[in-house]
Amino acid sequence: MTEHILRQWAAESAEARFTPDRELAGKQTDFHRRVRRRNVIEYIAGSLVIAVFAWTAWLTAQAGEIVITLGWLCGIVGIAVVMTNLYHRAGNLPHRPEADCRSHLRAQFEHQRQALASVPRWYLAPLIPGVVLIIAGSVLPVAREAGWLAALAAGAAPTAIVVGLFGAVAWLNRRTARMLEREIEALDTLA
Repeated sequence: MTEHILRQWAAESAEARFTPDRELAGKQTDFHRRVRRRNVIEYIAGSLVIAVFAWTAWLTAQAGEIVITLGWLCGIVGIAVVMTNLYHRAGNLPHRPEADCRSHLRAQFEHQRQALASVPRWYLAPLIPGVVLIIAGSVLPVAREAGWLAALAAGAAPTAIVVGLFGAVAWLNRRTARMLEREIEALDTLA
């Protein structure tokens, strides 16, 4: 009976495909480094933007521009929220010793895919109140001087630029999420 099972196993093993552990571990390490590098760059950029926004808020407060100052302060809060979300939603998953390389790499890919696909909610949305207040505060003096039609015209270009930038960020992240989805599918075919 044992010989029959061994012969069957030997016959099936000819068709079996294994991915070398080193290949998966290397892919996992490279991906882990890319995610960490991306997040460190985001944290540095966010810290610099917070410093610039704080300085600008102080300047606009000195000039008596309350709405714009509130916009810069909301921008600071929004960036802090984005950085916190980046840590919780898009950081590297801790490696569990009981998980094999393939399972961990797949979980990492899926975690990052979900984070990238939902960027409009957790990355862009917290920035919108500050942007709206800054643009509104910028057009208020124009409205007082030349009327609301002129103010709306003055606010159209900055609004279009911000909407375009936010749309580009959302599109690029959605595209990267689709690429990760294909990576997940390729990894699943190895199983």
